[in-house]
Amino acid sequence: MFDHSVSWIGLSEREVLSGESDDQIAYLVTLDELATGWVEPDRHVLPDELESMPAGLSLAMVVYSVDRSRLNGYDVVRLLEAEARLEAGVTAEKLASVAEIAHCPPGDAGSPVERTRDVVEYSEAEVAAALSLTRRAATTMMDQALWLETGGHRVKEALMAGLISERKAGLFYRSLSHLED
Repeated sequence: MFDHSVSWIGLSEREVLSGESDDQIAYLVTLDELATGWVEPDRHVLPDELESMPAGLSLAMVVYSVDRSRLNGYDVVRLLEAEARLEAGVTAEKLASVAEIAHCPPGDAGSPVERTRDVVEYSEAEVAAALSLTRRAATTMMDQALWLETGGHRVKEALMAGLISERKAGLFYRSLSHLED
């Protein structure tokens, strides 16, 4: 089972050749690893397909179930990239909800599902109250959300896929929204 590399893990050849079973040898190796501190006892490993996972529930489950203190540096960077992708996807969904609010007439919890063709007056105030924003910030957010729904489809798709950040989507909105489709 072990060749010449036995001596560097702390087991002598006598211990290996003394007729110990593979399980006993593995147990001794594990004890030595834990005692010398060169192997983490419970290292988390991210899935190989993490980079190709779309922003959504599966990615959220991975991101929220991992203990980053048990990842090596390489995997912490991969986790950060996945978190940014997830954040962009959630932002795209939030902006879609803001665009939807623009067409919802006022009502209460028991109101029927209705939509209007035009933007409902004071819908920005609903967004401002829901997100604790100023009216101006809510108006800007609604304008961006409506642009993503009508003219910024490619930007919306890139944001939903996590290919760009909310800041980058905002930059595209400010740079392109005044242009014709």
